[in-house]
Amino acid sequence: MRALALVLAVTLALSGCVRVKEIFSTAPPAPPAVEPAPSRPAPVEPAPSPPPPPPAVLSPQVSSEQERQLQRDAQDRIDRTERLLRQVDPKRLAGQQQESYQTIQSFLAKAKEALYARDVQRALTLADKAHVLAGELTRRVR
Repeated sequence: MRALALVLAVTLALSGCVRVKEIFSTAPPAPPAVEPAPSRPAPVEPAPSPPPPPPAVLSPQVSSEQERQLQRDAQDRIDRTERLLRQVDPKRLAGQQQESYQTIQSFLAKAKEALYARDVQRALTLADKAHVLAGELTRRVR
């Protein structure tokens, strides 16, 4: 009986090994290694170009006498606006009034810069804006 069991075990083992190996086999073999594509060199960035020159000031063509008159007008408007602001105590202004005061100061500073840069049209425009706001502010504060 022992011999019979041994024969059956060997027969079973030989016939079943193939199936058992299929069931318990490890993962399928890895596909052949593919060589990575050659890496591309990093793109070369072109040298930065110099910044463009500042845009030319576009203002109407006026004679030198007209330009001097516009400069005087702008300076006069700046001076009158500053006189209006001296009537106002900035410490006593409420929130919105304080913002208006700072905006007026900013317009005046930019008007002076424009006047210095000989951009008289811009200086006059900024001085006018500052003067209008200063007039409104002094009327509200009184």
